[in-house]
Amino acid sequence: MVEFSSPTPDFVPSNVLIRMFADDARMYLERAQKSDDEELRRSLSGSPDEVLNLAPPHISKIIGETLQNVLVSLGGRRQAGLIKDDVVARESFSDETEEEIVECLPITEDRRHQFCQILLAELKNYLRDGGAIVGNWGFVGLTDKSEVVLNVTKPAHKRLRDSHTRTGYKSFDY
Repeated sequence: MVEFSSPTPDFVPSNVLIRMFADDARMYLERAQKSDDEELRRSLSGSPDEVLNLAPPHISKIIGETLQNVLVSLGGRRQAGLIKDDVVARESFSDETEEEIVECLPITEDRRHQFCQILLAELKNYLRDGGAIVGNWGFVGLTDKSEVVLNVTKPAHKRLRDSHTRTGYKSFDY
């Protein structure tokens, strides 16, 4: 079983990202309201006025929690062996990470890479300044080469099995 930690509320995105979110949310809502696509129109949760009038602190919280939830999810999947690469970002987020971030946010296709580049730079500064994204799976770290990596611990059942093997007890896989 993969366990996820609750997001650390310390990550605060810049006003640039908050404005991009608000502008793109507005464009998304306008497109959805004019669309003949019933699924797109149903995807609107809440009234358009509620979304368009989100206060910057609320947008900031949405962006920060989305980033942290995506990284915590990747860490849990990495620990479970469902993904192989520890590196989440070098010069840019991995395709998988970028896709998961923008899937949760109303960022237009033409600005998604720019949004994620800014978000990555801000994440690196957050980690350099002592910010933390931590879970039972491990933590997000920053290498000397400014790569964002998942520092994953062994799952508890494997640590237990390894300790029994070292002590001479027979290990069992459950």
